[in-house]
Amino acid sequence: MILGIDPGRKKCGLAIMDFEENVLAQEVVTRTELTKRINSLAVEYTLHSLVIGDGTLAEEIIDSLESQLNFEIKIITVDESYSTLEARELYWQHNPRRGWRKLLPISLQTPPREIDDYAAIILIKRFIAQN
Repeated sequence: MILGIDPGRKKCGLAIMDFEENVLAQEVVTRTELTKRINSLAVEYTLHSLVIGDGTLAEEIIDSLESQLNFEIKIITVDESYSTLEARELYWQHNPRRGWRKLLPISLQTPPREIDDYAAIILIKRFIAQN
């Protein structure tokens, strides 16, 4: 299992996927909840690697995780360029537009919820594609 993190200042996207790219879990958590949530996910899933985007505060989050996680795991940084745009596309693939949303071009629409978890999925997919 691979844990993906889309790092951010106030919130982070989390996702867990297997190597066949099946999404087993995804959520958005606050930065203050991040370590606690990862520790609880590690009890539920056997994690092989942790993939984190190389953007906003990644180094600070990595340092924090290395000192606060209750288990050892390989942490890999992945280029997160354009991951938010790809996450938006993935969101709309998984949540087809209905009603008035079908009438507007997708490029003019913002998903009705945070999509940081979809960005974490994109980061895991990039990691799998590289390996």
